[in-house]
Amino acid sequence: MTVQSTTLSKSLQIRVPNGQDSNGKTKIASRTYKAKDDATNENLIKAGKAIGGLMKETADSYRVVETNEIGEQE
Repeated sequence: MTVQSTTLSKSLQIRVPNGQDSNGKTKIASRTYKAKDDATNENLIKAGKAIGGLMKETADSYRVVETNEIGEQE
């Protein structure tokens, strides 16, 4: 039996510093942008850096968030 995975949605999350909490730890805010399901990680990081370069804050990190449906096939 094999497991098949199908991508339902993909998004690029750009994380930026957003002040500090009461303990002095940096808070992080996320900006999320919908991506094409077939977008490669290489293209997403390029897009993230381009978008991040337009932001007032400097990007802290980039994440790809995927929602997948899985099922078994015989």
